[in-house]
Amino acid sequence: MIQRKKKLLNKDSQYAWSEGLTMVMQIGLTMVGCIAFCFFSGFYLDRWLGTKGVFITIFLIFGIFGGANTAYRQIMGMIPDCQDKQGKSE
Repeated sequence: MIQRKKKLLNKDSQYAWSEGLTMVMQIGLTMVGCIAFCFFSGFYLDRWLGTKGVFITIFLIFGIFGGANTAYRQIMGMIPDCQDKQGKSE
């Protein structure tokens, strides 16, 4: 009699867990991407104009608020109840 090894990852039982992990990673990468883009934009503007941290500070604030706004919209788009409410109001 041959014994089969138990699968480490079963697609059916791990679906909800992997879907949640995917959502968290997507939101995290969105935040990091927005903040990093704005940081480097401010850094190069400071370097080009000869200012010392003015544009880095301004663009970091824009990046944080922009990333938070985008993450919020992503979360609201993933929640089924919010999609119904948004669809009715438009």
